[in-house]
Amino acid sequence: MGAHVLSIPDDRRDSLGGMVLVSAILHATLVGLMAAYALLGWHFGNRGTEWGLQSAVHMDAVASLPGIPLPTPALQTPSTVATQNPLPAKPEEQEKPQPPPPGAQEIPKFKDAIKPEKVERVNKHIPQPTQPPPDNAVPGQGEAEMNYTQSVTQGGNIAASAGEGNNFGQRYAWYVASMCRRISGNWLQSTISSNISTAPRVYFSFVIERDGSIKDVEMTQGSGIPEVDRSGLRAILASNPLPALPPDYAGSSVNVQFYFDFHRQ
Repeated sequence: MGAHVLSIPDDRRDSLGGMVLVSAILHATLVGLMAAYALLGWHFGNRGTEWGLQSAVHMDAVASLPGIPLPTPALQTPSTVATQNPLPAKPEEQEKPQPPPPGAQEIPKFKDAIKPEKVERVNKHIPQPTQPPPDNAVPGQGEAEMNYTQSVTQGGNIAASAGEGNNFGQRYAWYVASMCRRISGNWLQSTISSNISTAPRVYFSFVIERDGSIKDVEMTQGSGIPEVDRSGLRAILASNPLPALPPDYAGSSVNVQFYFDFHRQ
């Protein structure tokens, strides 16, 4: 293969020569600046040192300061035991009691200053005055109203006490309550005259058999108003028979004390 010869035009050759000339001028300028900086920097460096020497401020060091007193360290002294007292103990001198000044009063002792209160003993053997029975006590029985199971109606109150000492009513309160509701529903206050607004209580007694039948109805205390007494009696008889006695009740019958308390509203 033959070698190819690359020919550069004349205008391109002129431009490359100009660039080389510019580059040479720039390099020469840079070298000159560096040499000038080296000379000027050394000159100004010495000048700056002279200025610093002429304008320096001289300051005297503090000669001395008054010393600050430090706390004195605590001296450790050997502890001595009380029994190591080198001096012999002197016997204590008892002070003689001084006589009280004239007109002074003696302070009373504690036992003499407070006198115990007198305890009054009550003789329980002294008979106490008897109190009259309450108004709601059953004649001949002396049972108070608190032993009764009550039922409130529009025309008054009714209540019942069943068993000796109301023991049946305390054990079977549900049965006594149902009996009161039954008799209360059959108490017809409309049969009582409208002129009567209130009446004393009227008490009855009767017996309830095992099957719930009522017998031996008796008025133990009347109200003094026949219409009220008859209305109560009719209410008891109209409720016969009552529900049978509870199955776990051991007795064959139970005695009942019953009263009607009429108050027209």
